[in-house]
Amino acid sequence: MPCVSISTSPVHLLQILRAYLEQFICEEAVTSEGCGARPLPGTRLTIPSSSNPLDYSTLIESLPESDSPALFGLPANINRAAGRAASAAVMAQLKLVTTSQVSLFTGTHKGTK
Repeated sequence: MPCVSISTSPVHLLQILRAYLEQFICEEAVTSEGCGARPLPGTRLTIPSSSNPLDYSTLIESLPESDSPALFGLPANINRAAGRAASAAVMAQLKLVTTSQVSLFTGTHKGTK
């Protein structure tokens, strides 16, 4: 599965990280009654209900190489949607380059008559 990369500001990335940490690394997550009793979205893995670091190491080692979009609350077709968005961005850049090249060859400059 291809990697989905989204450009965003460092502040926004920190907000996303904080939301995930609050969801999975909280007091309720390490009790059998809390969110640790549920599997992580898109996996069969659960947050350990202990404070033993080895349990967390085991969990981390058992994570798959590529993450399921469901783990991040994303739809299964997110790669396709991201591909379309990337294609649209490339097409917009190509149109801009083409317009610039045409104005160079015709001697016109955008904004002049």
